Amino acid sequence: MKPGDGGVLVIGKLFSDSSMTTQIGTVQISFSIAADTSDSVLATFSETDFDNNNAQTAEDDRTFEVDSKGKPKHVKDKVKGKQNGHQVDVEEDDD
Repeated sequence: MKPGDGGVLVIGKLFSDSSMTTQIGTVQISFSIAADTSDSVLATFSETDFDNNNAQTAEDDRTFEVDSKGKPKHVKDKVKGKQNGHQVDVEEDDD
């Protein structure tokens, strides 16, 4: 794992409920690796939701610091989406 690595891990379908009869969109899970310190990198896993018109409806990023031994440490969550027609953005750092 090195800075610059990344890509799409999986693309799936979103359904309105557990019966899985009505598809309401798709979900994409991806990752990216960024430089952090000389002994660690930042690994971000992103979940991006799209409606049936391919318009983005939500994004959830989780970032981990990974040391040279491969040990991950959660450092940040960032969530963007809409709830009841309003834009909701939340960012939390682990400090």
